[in-house]
Amino acid sequence: MDFARPWVAGEVLAALELACGEALANSVEHGGGPKLDVVCHFAGDELTVEIRHEGKGFEPPATVAAPPRGSLRGYGLYIMHAVLDGVEYLDGGTGLRLRMKLRR
Repeated sequence: MDFARPWVAGEVLAALELACGEALANSVEHGGGPKLDVVCHFAGDELTVEIRHEGKGFEPPATVAAPPRGSLRGYGLYIMHAVLDGVEYLDGGTGLRLRMKLRR
């Protein structure tokens, strides 16, 4: 996320880095594909990050809740939904579109 530093406040950048890190980790761990694409778009006061992989997709949950107390896994989607302004599932679960307003 270094490319965004000139335009994004520290707290917002930290949230973006956390959410994108979780999305990338999930793509690598669960997707299993040979290729991963990341595309970032600035439009007005919003940053959109699209992450797509060529591995297996997943069925997006109807709702996202925190994992059970004491769980060491399962926080990725919960964190993304908690810190971002929008999370969209793409291409049968092989991609995500993450949106965040840059001015808070």
